Amino acid sequence: MEQTATTQTIETPAAPKRPTFLTVLCILSFVGIGFGILGSIPSLFMADTMNTMMQMSEGMEGAEAMESMPGMELAMMTMKHAKTIALIGILANLICLAGVLMMWKQKKTGYYIYVVAEIIPIITTFALIGAGGLFAGAMASLAAIFPLAFIVMYGLNLKHMS
Repeated sequence: MEQTATTQTIETPAAPKRPTFLTVLCILSFVGIGFGILGSIPSLFMADTMNTMMQMSEGMEGAEAMESMPGMELAMMTMKHAKTIALIGILANLICLAGVLMMWKQKKTGYYIYVVAEIIPIITTFALIGAGGLFAGAMASLAAIFPLAFIVMYGLNLKHMS
């Protein structure tokens, strides 16, 4: 008598493959978040020094002339709120990281977390410094363009998330 061994193959449903575009966006976001956190840390530690220097210069000769220079008011407001802006930047980047990790796992909730975390620094800067803080110079404009572009690009990938 011959015995035949039968093997049963249990098929588990495979997770849907992450699209290449979503993978690239997530990797770029991981890099950007790392740079964002690393960029905010020195600002956090330099904020107190900048405030001290600003207070020292108030009584100096020529301080009034300096304050009337174009853009100086914006610079002074930015220095005044540098610590708050840096803390919010670090916190927003950490929240973005959580959102990107969820999108990496193809979870839609990550997108909404990411959107909120990208908008928080923009609203905070506007509230603390005013509209001039958002749109002063080419760098500030680029700083607003990239988050909006990534929000749109991630939005295009929502159909691949559950």
